[in-house]
Amino acid sequence: MADEIKQQQSPPAPPPSQPKAGASGLAITSLILGIVGLLCCGLLPASIAAWITGHIERKNIKAGRSSQAGQGISTAGWILGIIGTVLWSLIALVYTVIVVITIFMSSAGNSM
Repeated sequence: MADEIKQQQSPPAPPPSQPKAGASGLAITSLILGIVGLLCCGLLPASIAAWITGHIERKNIKAGRSSQAGQGISTAGWILGIIGTVLWSLIALVYTVIVVITIFMSSAGNSM
């Protein structure tokens, strides 16, 4: 009888610790940086940061350290980071080629 009274008086044990149900801050950061890096001219570091943070968060989700709810957001940020990095790298390459051609053309015009 005394054991039954002790069991009734003890508070219930807290539930085991689990990752939060919503998307993590890292997943949201990845998405925001991906959008900013893609839309804002010359913000290549934002695209690279989105690529890295999205990759880290995807690894955390696979390892069970983050909630599955952030999977889509972190993947979107990761992909936007890759696209932004590639896009701005191609633009830099095109500008470099234009500058080289312009220098070549002006030096060829001066030699005549």
